[in-house]
Amino acid sequence: MFAPTETIAHAIDAARDAASSAEIAERPEVLAALLRGADALLAAAAQVMSGGVLAVAGRPVEHVLRHDARVTSWDATTLTRAAATLEAMPALAEAFREGRASWSQVRAIVTALRPVPFAERTRIDGIIGEHAKRLCEADPERLVDLVQDEAARSRPDLALNREDRAIRNSFLAIQGRLDGTATIYGEGDALSIAAIVDALDAVADAPVHPDSGVSRAQQRYDALVHICEVTLAGESAGAGARPRPRLLATVDIAALEDDGRDDGLRLLWPLPGRRPRLSRVTRDMLMCDATIVPIVFNGRDVIAVGDQANMFSDKVRSAIIARDQQCRFCSWAPASWCDVHHLVPGKGNTVRDGCLLCRRCHRTIHRYKWTAHWLDDGALKFERRGKHFLSLPP
Repeated sequence: MFAPTETIAHAIDAARDAASSAEIAERPEVLAALLRGADALLAAAAQVMSGGVLAVAGRPVEHVLRHDARVTSWDATTLTRAAATLEAMPALAEAFREGRASWSQVRAIVTALRPVPFAERTRIDGIIGEHAKRLCEADPERLVDLVQDEAARSRPDLALNREDRAIRNSFLAIQGRLDGTATIYGEGDALSIAAIVDALDAVADAPVHPDSGVSRAQQRYDALVHICEVTLAGESAGAGARPRPRLLATVDIAALEDDGRDDGLRLLWPLPGRRPRLSRVTRDMLMCDATIVPIVFNGRDVIAVGDQANMFSDKVRSAIIARDQQCRFCSWAPASWCDVHHLVPGKGNTVRDGCLLCRRCHRTIHRYKWTAHWLDDGALKFERRGKHFLSLPP
């Protein structure tokens, strides 16, 4: 065996023995040493490739990498490009060989310098030589950020073109499904995304620990729904209160003659396709705290439209908000996220007949048929199948 190859093979065997040691979990520095060793091998490979040794054998470098080293085409191209870049940037190559720059940093730097002219790469290499020693002990992203900033200065047109493409390609798509749910996805430029995220974070609750079961993505989704509800409600939304949904309660005369008939509840769907049917749970939720407009049909003809009415008046609703201040079930969602829940469905319209529940808890109460009643000390007792807990006044 060729002596250098045998030396490399012995080093790899030693690394495998170290990795298989039972003490590796207690010695994380071994893991770091293995990765730094991998970087050293890649630096040596890049040095060999930049010397043009493989070209003498009559085989392209990438061909050898793919078939002898089992490297994919993408990685072979990256390694070849990195070797060429390091050959033209001695300061970066020296930092790589001495372990002051990792392969991850070199790969990111090579990618950032692809559109940069070779003359500018020499200037940037000088900056790397000045800062590499100081940055080797800092966050590894700092060196990459430095090079990316210098690359952007040398080709400001590229950043402008990327920004133009981002603005031109911005979109928001809503792909509806047959069951009425939908997938929302899109892309946006940095300025628009910053405005959207700032608005969502301004409305969303403070982040909580992941073990609480509520992710930041769910909080931002709730914030988006709330912003849309407030926009649709306009001035009719009370201060600090969640806007009421508007129900068009359609009643067919034929249905009044058949008590067992259930035509279901359908959503006025803003997307193409059949209007989705809503469950009884959703219907009961909406009936708790909604502005209801009764519309009477005779077949397909509308024969009467009533005045809108609220299950709880604005004054009663404000009093409930002032009393509860937050969701009485989970005890952390603020009043602006809450509906007013009917303790006894459809009965009563006084302050004692309702309590605040956030939308998720409100569905849980109806979905799993929790009951609730007031105690003399102002506590609210929730019960289900022999289990209960108390919601104390805030």
